[in-house]
Amino acid sequence: MILVPIGRDEAEVRRHPVVSYTIIALNAVIFVATLAASMASRSTLAEADTKLKGTMTYLAEHPWLGVPHDLDGYLSARDLKQLEQLRAEAAPPPTAYFLAEQQRHLNELAGEVTGLVREASPAIRYGYVPASPSGITLITSMFLHAGLMHLIGNMLFFFVSGPFVEDVFGRPLFAALYLTGGMVATWTHAFHNHGSMVPLVGASGAIGAIMGAYLIRFYRSKVEFLFVPFLLRPQMNYRFFLPAFVVLPLWFVWQFYDAMHAGISDGVAVWAHVGGFIYGAAVAVVVHLTRFEKRFVDPAVESQTSWKQSAELVRAADARQTGDSATAWREIRSLLATEPNHVDGLRVACDLAIENEEWLSLGTYAERLLDQYIRRGETDLAVELIGECISTSKVRLSEKFYGKAAACHERMGNRGEAIDLYSDMIKASPDTAETVRALMKVARMESQSGRVSQARLTLNRAAEHPACPAEWRETIAAQIQQLGQGGRVKQVT
Repeated sequence: MILVPIGRDEAEVRRHPVVSYTIIALNAVIFVATLAASMASRSTLAEADTKLKGTMTYLAEHPWLGVPHDLDGYLSARDLKQLEQLRAEAAPPPTAYFLAEQQRHLNELAGEVTGLVREASPAIRYGYVPASPSGITLITSMFLHAGLMHLIGNMLFFFVSGPFVEDVFGRPLFAALYLTGGMVATWTHAFHNHGSMVPLVGASGAIGAIMGAYLIRFYRSKVEFLFVPFLLRPQMNYRFFLPAFVVLPLWFVWQFYDAMHAGISDGVAVWAHVGGFIYGAAVAVVVHLTRFEKRFVDPAVESQTSWKQSAELVRAADARQTGDSATAWREIRSLLATEPNHVDGLRVACDLAIENEEWLSLGTYAERLLDQYIRRGETDLAVELIGECISTSKVRLSEKFYGKAAACHERMGNRGEAIDLYSDMIKASPDTAETVRALMKVARMESQSGRVSQARLTLNRAAEHPACPAEWRETIAAQIQQLGQGGRVKQVT
């Protein structure tokens, strides 16, 4: 069974998240490099394994000796328990002189093991050791990983949070948050494990900082998860969304619980997760209070993009992120009052109408947006909008919307969709002359599809309609006669 985050709702950013992608690429490249180096040092690892077995045997034969720090990470809880049992059953220890010599020899053996392992494994050589801190390993450790699944797991969590925090914090601040968050996370781990010789590796502390910032900034967003209950049948999977204000606090509580119950996490540096998360959340609060985004990031983004986003649109987007629909509507209506044909503003207005089930507003704005798409020749966007509005609206849209939508599909040669939309147009406004025009267009498409008898019935409906002008009846009669002679209905203007 696996449960992994794979995305989020409204996964759009204003610029390419260069820093985020660089961090992901750097972690992947370093992992491949360290893996290749480790594979090239197999003989050294084999020698280290042999030396470790000899060292453990010597310790078992001399249980009264103290366990060297170099053996931290090699002795499990079960090993320590067995060692205590051996001490209880062992003969009295030798004199102080021999005891010191034996301890020195054991320390040398353990040191040789550590030296061989460090030589064979770059991940251990450049990992952060709390008992022997180093400024270099403080940085290098956060770009190393203990295995492929460790790397993939970290990068998945980073992928669904990093690009969005980078987008609103700006690239320099985001890069600084990632690096300093990783450092704070490492220091937090070292504080609670100050005597440990076990190297700390992994980006999870830095990613924890990003997740903490994400919670503060995007607490109303929804994270998409993939759930695969059976690993042997991956085709059986489920996708679902959960709000960030539910998922991330639960994750933090889980990490904090593990940290308070040492040993449960089985080698995972949970204190690093806790420290990084708190630090990232604190930074996000400061950024919010100082209005850093609006004062520095937004102007910089607008100056670097090829198009300048209106201030109202930016404020509306921010309001939508926090669930403040009233403010978002106010900003969008203000924008459309001055720029009635602003395409992005109309698109946001349609999205807001759908989100809040304001169907009358959807009809108004969708009609205007569809008109703009058609004028610009953006057919794909027009078709997408039509389908979205038809499938989501719980009331009939305006007659004009159905008419423009039908004409759009008709121009694309989608006769079936066009006929359905003209039918919806007729139902939306059954008593007007436009209904007669729509019936005549439907009849023409039916005749083009070879459905002559149906086209004749449709023309009769048009001729008998109360709103049909007298001059149109003559045209319709001529078309019915033409159908009887094997012809087709002509274009209606």
